[in-house]
Amino acid sequence: MSDQVPTILVTDIFGINAHLLSLIKDSGLTDNVTIIDPYDGQTHQFDTQQQAYDAFIKYGGLEHYTNTLRQHILGLTQPHRLLGFSAGGSAVWRMLDQSQDVISNIAGARCFYPGQIRNFVTLQPKVDVTLTFPSFEAHFELQPVIEQLKNTPRVVCVETDHEHGFMNAQLAVFNQQAYKAFCQEY
Repeated sequence: MSDQVPTILVTDIFGINAHLLSLIKDSGLTDNVTIIDPYDGQTHQFDTQQQAYDAFIKYGGLEHYTNTLRQHILGLTQPHRLLGFSAGGSAVWRMLDQSQDVISNIAGARCFYPGQIRNFVTLQPKVDVTLTFPSFEAHFELQPVIEQLKNTPRVVCVETDHEHGFMNAQLAVFNQQAYKAFCQEY
């Protein structure tokens, strides 16, 4: 894997934990990955999604997370691809329409179920991005968001039959088949 473009994995609100490390291993990214998480590298073990969400907000929410990612991207000296999950996917999306000096070393991106994207649908990414959506979102109408994004240059929208969080093995909505397919693809 050392000949591949390095990956910056931008976690969901659960941050760094055993499940995330398994995803990295199962995807073959162990030698080529940098993890950006909402908690500045500190591991947490949340018992519920609400606990993770409360911690995410306490640490500054999406705005802080996006700024953390931006600072990391500014320090890159070679091309990287971005891989984001949920809040991490939303932070990645917000980076993709930045000025060339910010994104010059971004080779492309993939975002899984980036729910907050609904607040930023008019952004125009300057690199190719694949947005992988769940079958529905509990807090907003997903289809109009997808329809608008489908017409955005450099954007590929993938609709799935899975629920938000299907790649996260610690959630009840985890889908082993979709997880394995992604790990083999990546």
